[in-house]
This record gives sequence, structure tokens and C-alpha cells, in this order.
Amino acid sequence: MNPQRVLRTVIFIIAVVGAALGVLCLSVWAHNVPRGRDVDLITGFNQQSRLLAPNQYALGIVLAVNYHEFRNNSSWWSIAYFGSLFLSALFSATAALVLKLECFPNKPSLKKDLAAALSTAAAVLITLSTVGNFQQKWEANRLAATATENLVYEVWKGGAGESRADIYSKIEEINQSRNDAIVGSLSSATKNKLQ
Repeated sequence: MNPQRVLRTVIFIIAVVGAALGVLCLSVWAHNVPRGRDVDLITGFNQQSRLLAPNQYALGIVLAVNYHEFRNNSSWWSIAYFGSLFLSALFSATAALVLKLECFPNKPSLKKDLAAALSTAAAVLITLSTVGNFQQKWEANRLAATATENLVYEVWKGGAGESRADIYSKIEEINQSRNDAIVGSLSSATKNKLQ
């Protein structure tokens, strides 16, 4: 076999694997970026400081726990959604490139099999992302986290209502709107409630 063709094949495989690993590393990094430091600071969730009044400490913990749950869910659904999109695009482009490359002249069946496997993987990823509503779940959790974070600010500045019952009702509304969005009944009114 021609050494130049072997070298091109090796470079091609390294590029594909490198791109896939890059997407994976970027996803893991994005998931681990600290978020909600201001929520923790206001609510006292990190035990280092507490900006809420002493009678609101338990409420602050509930808000912080909900916020972190929504942000964590949002991160994982973001990884699933964007990872599926990027890997699908990468696999599709790689399949087309494999068919075009002339580095498999003596093995046309390997060329076709590799292109078919990459195309299949791309189709499966897009199908899973679409059928699983990854984008909708990511958006619902992201909006719920933002709504909860905004509620923390409202509680802190005293504009969220006078009673704990009012605040817990707002948490229930956020949870219900998030649930409606996840199960597929995301209307514009529901989306507006989360924002």
C-alpha cells in the first residue's frame, strides 16, 4: 500500500476521533462550569454567607435546591441536545468524505461500510434528539432555573410577596410550567410564565 495513502488515512481517523473527543470534552467542561454563585450567596446555601433575613433561611434553601436541580438538568439536556447535533453533523460530513477519499482503492467494501456506519450513527443521533425532545427539555429546565433565580432576587429585595405561601405558590407555578413544557404542552403563555 502507498505510504502517502496510509498517512492520509491515519490523519483522517485522528481528525475524526479528535473532533469527537473535542465535543465530548467541551460538553463536560460546560457541565462543570460553576453556576448560581449569586443564588448561593443570597440564600446561604454555601454556608459562607446569608443575605436573606434569618426567618427566610429555610425558604432560601428550598429556592437554592430547586435552582441547582434545574441548572443541573439543563446542563445535561444541553449536552445531550447539542452533542447529538454536533456529532450527527460530524458523522454525516465524515461519511461523505469517506466516500470521496481515494485512500481505500483496494477495499471499496470497507469504504462503503464505514460511510454507511457513519451515516447510520448520524441518523440515529438526530432521531433520538428529535423523538426524545432534548431541545424542549433543555429549554424548559433553563427557563425554570432562570425563573427560580429571579424569584431569589425578588425574595431578597422584598418584592416576591409578603407571605411564604405566596413564594411557595410561585415555586409551584415554576414547577408546573416546567413540567408542562417537558411533557410537550409548551404554549406561549406557559413559556412566558417561566421567563
